[in-house]
Amino acid sequence: MKVVLADPSTLLRSVLVGVFTDAADVEVAATVASLDELRASCSRHKPHVVLAGTSFPDGPMADAIADVLL
Repeated sequence: MKVVLADPSTLLRSVLVGVFTDAADVEVAATVASLDELRASCSRHKPHVVLAGTSFPDGPMADAIADVLL
């Protein structure tokens, strides 16, 4: 299962990568800190799961949901 992790916090992204590294059948396809990076990563990697915070420097997650799901 491909996962994209999205949060402005470098620490949180690092911790989550560590958690998922030990999980079988999980590939962290990308970690990103902005909505623009999230849109690009989802378009490029076509993840099965996106784990994202709710607020980013370039806007709220709600602004990107439609782009991420398509």
